[in-house]
Formats: sequence, C-alpha cells, structure tokens
Amino acid sequence: MENEQMLEQKKLDEFLQVINENLKELREKKKEVDQENKELYDAYMEGDVELYSSLMVSSTMQDHVNHSITANESALEKTHFGRIDYLDQEKGEQYRLYIGKHGITKNATDIVIMDWRAAAASIYYEGTTGECSYRTPQGKMIPIRLDLKRTFDIDGPVLKGFYDSDTAANDELLIKYLAKNKDVVLGEIVATIQQEQNTIIRERPNRSMIIQGVAGSGKTTVAVHRISYILYNFSDRYDPSEICIIGSNDILLNYIASGLPSLDVYNTKQYRMEKLFEYLIGAYLPKKYEIIPTLVQESSELRLKSSLAFVQTIERWTRDEESRIIPTEEVRDKSYTFLSQESIDQYCRYFDDRSVVSKMENLNTRLAAAIKLEMDGEDANVRKEMLKKYKKHFSKNYKKRSLVQLYLDFLFSLEEHLANTTENANATEDANENSTNTNIMSSTTWSEWKKRVKKGFFDCYDLAAMALLAHGWLDEGDDDEFAQMYIDEAQDYGVAVYYVIKKRMPKTAFMIMGDVSQNINYDSGMNDWEELRQIMLPDSKDPSNEGLRGRFYTLCKSYRNTIEISNFAAQILDRSRFKTYPIEPIVRHGSPVGIWKENDETAMTMRVQALIEQLKKEDYKTIALICRDEDEAARLKALTNCVSDTGNEAVDCTTDSVTDGAIADTSADIIAGITVTVLPLALTKGLEFDAVILYNPNEECYADSERDAKLLYVAVTRALHELHIVYTGELCKLLSDCPTQP
Repeated sequence: MENEQMLEQKKLDEFLQVINENLKELREKKKEVDQENKELYDAYMEGDVELYSSLMVSSTMQDHVNHSITANESALEKTHFGRIDYLDQEKGEQYRLYIGKHGITKNATDIVIMDWRAAAASIYYEGTTGECSYRTPQGKMIPIRLDLKRTFDIDGPVLKGFYDSDTAANDELLIKYLAKNKDVVLGEIVATIQQEQNTIIRERPNRSMIIQGVAGSGKTTVAVHRISYILYNFSDRYDPSEICIIGSNDILLNYIASGLPSLDVYNTKQYRMEKLFEYLIGAYLPKKYEIIPTLVQESSELRLKSSLAFVQTIERWTRDEESRIIPTEEVRDKSYTFLSQESIDQYCRYFDDRSVVSKMENLNTRLAAAIKLEMDGEDANVRKEMLKKYKKHFSKNYKKRSLVQLYLDFLFSLEEHLANTTENANATEDANENSTNTNIMSSTTWSEWKKRVKKGFFDCYDLAAMALLAHGWLDEGDDDEFAQMYIDEAQDYGVAVYYVIKKRMPKTAFMIMGDVSQNINYDSGMNDWEELRQIMLPDSKDPSNEGLRGRFYTLCKSYRNTIEISNFAAQILDRSRFKTYPIEPIVRHGSPVGIWKENDETAMTMRVQALIEQLKKEDYKTIALICRDEDEAARLKALTNCVSDTGNEAVDCTTDSVTDGAIADTSADIIAGITVTVLPLALTKGLEFDAVILYNPNEECYADSERDAKLLYVAVTRALHELHIVYTGELCKLLSDCPTQP
C-alpha cells in the first residue's frame, strides 16, 4: 500500500507538471490573442466594417483561451479524483483512466486526465468491479470488465490518501466532503456524484423528465451537471443560448448561475417564471404594466387561475370565438366558386395549431390566389374589383383587440358563464385536487381581479394566461428558441403555467425538478405530480416510444442534512396528511437540534446573537436567520444590528433588496459566504446554509395545518450542519414533539 501511495503521488506530480506547462503556453497565447483582438476592435470601431467576421473569430478564440486557463488553474487545486482500470471487451484493449473535473491534455491532443463528462467516465460513477458496461452519447453499449475503481483524496500537490472499492469509497469521500462547509461541498460535488444522480445527468438529451427529489437530494446539482454534460457531448446540436433555466426567485437563479462557469457552462438564459412569460409575450404587452406577486390575490382567485381547468377554458373560449369570427361557408360569386366549404374546413383542421389572426390572414391570401386563378381570363379591372371585394372576407367579423382586452373579454365571459351555471362543471372539469371550489368567487373578487388587469397589474398566472391567448390569437407559430429548459422548485407553481409552456414550446426537452413536500404556495402550487405528468410526459407509459418518451424519477437520498436535522424534518412531515416521499439521509451525525425558549423579543435577540457567535467559532461560513415573512425579517435585521457588539452586520435579503432581473449586492453575498443572512422563508427555496436559526415559530406564527407544515419543512431543511430554533410563547404544534434544548 505504501508503494502504491508513492506511485500515485508520482502520477500526481506528473499531472501537475503538465498543467503548469499548459498554463505557461496558454498565458503566452493569451497575450497574443488579446493584442490581436484589440487591434481588430480598434480598426473596426474606426470604420473598417469588413473586419467584423475576423473580430468575431478572434473573440471566440479569446474566450476559448480564457476558459482553458481557468480549467487548468482549477485543476492545480485538485487534478483528479478517480481512476478506473478496465478491459474493453469489444476491442480487447486494456485502459487506465484518471478522471477529473476538467479534462487535461498534453501537447493539445494526448489526454492525461479524462473529463468527468466523457462517456467512459460513467464507469466510475455506476460500474462495479467485474463484468459491466457503459453507454456512449449515441446510445451504444460498450461491454467491459472493470478491474479497479479508485477514489483519491487530493489537496493541491499532496495525495492525502485513496480508497479502492465499489460504492464504499465514493460514499466515504462523500461523507467527508459533506462534513465541510458549504463552499467546499459545492467545489467537490463532481467527485461525489451518486449512481442515481449520474443516471439522470447522462439521460438522452431530448428526453423530458420530472424529478421528485426530497430536500437535499441534489436536484439542482443534477440539473447544472446535466447541462454541462450535454454541452460537452452534444456541442454540435446544442448551443448554450438555447438552454434556459427557470427559478422561483432571483436569489436562487444567481445561486445556480454562480456554479455554471466552474462546469464550463457559459451564456445560458435564466428567468423567473413570470419573466419567462413576459419574454414570450413580448410586444403584445402594454407599454405600462407591473408584475405583482401572487400574495395580493384572494385564495379562490389563485386556485382558479393556477388550475388546469382555467387554461383549458381559455382554449375552448378561443375556439368558440374563432368559429364565430371566421366564416366557413363556401366563397361563391356569380358563376365562380373560389373556395369550397370543405377546403376551408380542411385548412382550419390541418392548421389547427395556428392562431386566429394567422388563419384569417392565410385564408385571405388563399382566397386572393383562388380569385386570380379562377378569373385568369377575365378583364383586369373586373378581377381587381373582385379582389377588392373579398380582400378581408375571412377577417370581416374580427374586431382588433389588444392582448389585455382579449384577456378581459375572456374573464367577463368566464364570470358570466360561472354565474349562470349551478355546478360550474364546464369551467372546472378535470381540475386538480387543489381546485376544489375554486369557481366559488365573490363578485368583489371578480371585480378586483379585472380592475388589476385593466390597470396593467399582472401576476405570474395572468401572464401565463395572456401568453396562451397570444399564442391562440396573435402569434405566427410555436416558440423554438429553447431546445432545453430546466425548471427548479417546480412545485411552487400550479399546473396552468406548465400547460402554457408546453403549448408554446412543444419541441423543447424539459427537466422539471421539485419536491411536493416543499410547496410553499399552497393555494396555487402542486401537492402531487399526476396532472403535470399528463401534461409534460404524456407518452411516459407508451412502450412503443422507448427512445424519446419522458421519464419520472425520484431521488430519496438526502445529502444535505445531518441525521439529527433529517429526523427533525421527518417529524414535521409525519404530522401532516398530504402525500410525502420517504427521506433516506446519508449517515452523517451532528449536533442535536437546538430548541431555545425565551421570555420576550429582547431575550430572543440576545439568544440569536449568542448563537451567531458560537457558530462563527465553529468556522461556519454561511449562517441564515429564517423568518416567517418580510416584515419579521426586516425587524430582526434591525434588532440584531442594534444589539450586536461584534461588528457583524446581518445581510438583508428581503424582496425589496432584490432588483428586477438582477440580484442586489447584498444577496450576492450568499454565494460569496457572508457570515449572517436574514431571509423571509419564501426566499430560502433551493438554498442551503452551514447553519440555520429559525426565528420564533410559535403558535401565533404557524398553525397546525398542511400549509404551514410545508413551510416549516422547507425552513429546517436549509441547514447543512446545525439547526437552532428560538421562540417565545408556545412552540407551534408541528414542532412540539421535538427534543428540548441540548
């Protein structure tokens, strides 16, 4: 074993020498490319427009060199993490491959360290010693005999140790990394990808998937690594600009985006859900409007417009209006039959996916062509008069309306329909479980809803509805800009938004990630996946379409929390009545959950300060104070700053500090590792912290309800290593069975 250690250290030294030589050459190349790029840019700006193509080529080369330097510099910190020795049984050749986060070559061609995204690297994540196989990106299975799988513990130039086995070594290294602080964990994740995660990462690129993953199961990590894998192996088919990431808030999106460059992923698109619809609607939106949160609406309104029934009713209304507007009788004048009723009906059926306006325009064009053909021998003036007479035949009943007016007309129609029907069956058929009694809305609620829309105040579901209306009435075709779309925290939105997205992007491959136990928008989000599976994976049970059909995956292992925190979170779910997925925590023990009852707000603040100091001494880099809402978060921030005598200022991450489309400076510090962050619970989704202090979850703040059970579950599962609860009064019933103060 000692001899093996020396041999592997020698190999590490060789790799470091190659990397340093690469960096020397790359830095020289960078000087040349930067100078060339500057000269081309200066000449272009002085008016030599013919140099544009050369400037673009030079800029691409500049990016390539810069990315190569970054990859090699990163490899200096940890050259590789794995090694596999195997026999390719098809070729009869023996291979020894070292695997790292970045592929490293010698002399630009000879691979010395294989990139983790390469096909053969999958053996490291999934293979077991003996007979096995791996799949190429093209789908071919390669039979092999795996002789050795080795995992390394490397720190810069020093080989600290290695482990030989199947899954045990990988798990041992994983537990070691999980015991570190958050920043280190994120940096090492490539080395510890688990088998079930690797399967999803390397799925066919054109396959849509829904991932149900418990808190801390690595859903977001799997998504960003899948993006990296696809761009590495299918660069001829996918451009980064064709990949779109959807998140529920800007803090989460910034958190995701911050990890992409280290995985060689640049220039992807990122949107909040409402911003995606804003982008899709585009110029059809009014000049003045404001996107508002869904918190200001009545529950009955949210349940209705987030339901599948609502958007399907929009489509029925559009079809009914189309039938009323577009004449389908044969177009006949004197002895001429220009278009038969059969040909008009056939056109409308064949081009059913086109918008109302597009159909009218195309039918008018077809009619004009038919008139010219039928009246080819007629006097030109007679033919001209006939063309003028029928110029707008198919659009004569159409009254041009803005998108907002279309939406208002639909709402008026829906309100009238619901008012005139006893059971409201037509409007709510096939609605999901959440939409029970969603149709029972007061006239005041209807009035307020329409007033907001008329004034230009739209929430996410209003925008989704208008995106569907724009598609059905005004657009020219489907949206094909995004080949891949990744949606995180998917459970926070109702199925209505996914129905609209699928309608507008039928050719896009989706990866939809979430945990129904973490649905914090109880009135509008999803508490199960059934309807979404029908919408996004309609062919998932079709055996004849194995190659392309969608897949539903569950990730039950939790890698984030200690056993103590996971068990604490499980108690919350046990007290609830909704369907949950079992949590299988990785065996990593830590401190018991701290429960601190105080007499008043001042005592709570003092306790929070004391805990912060204690956690800092334990070298935790990210500490979150999680509050029920924004008002409480703002008040706690003020109190902790006033009481603090340590000079530690808490960071404000309420939505007021988050700018539209970008992250305020303070929230970006979450990723940088600021000591203390104060957040309302809703903004913690998808994030994790070394330690969490849950502030005042007493009976006044949290009821014994499924809604609040999900909120508390989200809050406590943000903690990697330590969780503390500080409160006054009586602890809420959902937490009352928890252990007392340690």
